[in-house]
Amino acid sequence: MAKSTRQYVFEGMDVLPEALVPFVEKRLESALTGHWQVRVAENSGCTPTPTAASPGTRPRC
Repeated sequence: MAKSTRQYVFEGMDVLPEALVPFVEKRLESALTGHWQVRVAENSGCTPTPTAASPGTRPRC
């Protein structure tokens, strides 16, 4: 049976976050100096975990 357009869209939406994370992280690293993870967490209103200040980690809310 052929896939519907809806199935193709939903499959694409499933892989989109994984594909966008490296792109967004690179842009944030170049735009925000220092620990961009902490700055993003503070601006979003969530409290960063102690590991959020470590390079290569993202804030978890």
